This record gives sequence, structure tokens and C-alpha cells, in this order.
Amino acid sequence: MRVPGPDSLRLDRHELLELVRERLTAWGAPVRLDDPTDPAWMLLEEAAWMAETLSARMDAYPDAFASD
Repeated sequence: MRVPGPDSLRLDRHELLELVRERLTAWGAPVRLDDPTDPAWMLLEEAAWMAETLSARMDAYPDAFASD
């Protein structure tokens, strides 16, 4: 009997960045959200990209060892 794999937990960087934008606005943080060259926002974009990439790899990981 095979155990079914977990549901996909894929993260999307655009959704993550929108959530960060909402939270930073609510907190009144000094990050310039309208300036894509702001170093803080560039770091957030890189972190969101990395989270999306790792999420995709982790979703594919259980399938690598699946045997029918």
C-alpha cells in the first residue's frame, strides 16, 4: 500500500512580495515601496525568489523517491 504524497505547498514570489508590501505599509516601515532600486526592497525580492525556488524543489522531492 502506497502512502499518498503531501499536497503542494508551492509559494509564489509575487504573493509573498504583496504580503510583505501590505505588512510594511501597515507597520509604517521606511522602505520605499515605489522605488525598485531601494536596497531593502531588492533584498526582499531576492528572498522571495529563493523561497519560491526552494518551495518548487521541495514539492518535487517526494516524487524523486516514489515507486509504483
